[in-house]
Amino acid sequence: KYSQNLALKDFDEDKILQKVLENKKLTKKTQISIHWFYKIAAILVLFMGITYFMVNKISTKTYITDNISTETFFLPDSSKVVLNTNSEVKYKSFNWQNNRNLTLKGMAYFHVSKGNKFVVSTDLGRVSVMGTQFVVKSQNNNFKVICYEGKVKVNYRDKETILTKGMKVDFENGTQTIAFAKEVNPYEKDSLLVFKDEKLDNILS
Repeated sequence: KYSQNLALKDFDEDKILQKVLENKKLTKKTQISIHWFYKIAAILVLFMGITYFMVNKISTKTYITDNISTETFFLPDSSKVVLNTNSEVKYKSFNWQNNRNLTLKGMAYFHVSKGNKFVVSTDLGRVSVMGTQFVVKSQNNNFKVICYEGKVKVNYRDKETILTKGMKVDFENGTQTIAFAKEVNPYEKDSLLVFKDEKLDNILS
């Protein structure tokens, strides 16, 4: 009899029903919150994917030449590029003024407008400048840089070389050679390039 009275006393049907209803409301709110969380996450992922595509795909510009033609074009900052035969230049036009980086395969002449650091990256080395005129060649095991105006910094493996106007550096199979030229530029109109103690086939190669 005592246990029966205790059970009846402890059992409150209204309170239990209220708790069940409250738990259902909390469960429903939790489900709605999770649903919105996944929606927001999906939107963010989509936005980042579109942004990545815009920056890395649509904004990427590529110039390629065959074995009989050259191409002259201008970068977004009006820097001039003369792309030699069998060569390729690739860069991102997005935010170019603050990120003037491009990749080169083959040989090209650059007349760089003044501005932030300008970097030419190749498989063999890298050239960094501010505003200058220079040539970069990166083919097979030969990495060559000629400075016609200003100053350029050349990085090849663990070596760093600073070139000023009229200087040329040549890395052939890891061997470095520096030569000097007069202040002329064969890529600009009515100019003449003169090398001292340089073989003709090396200059034309």
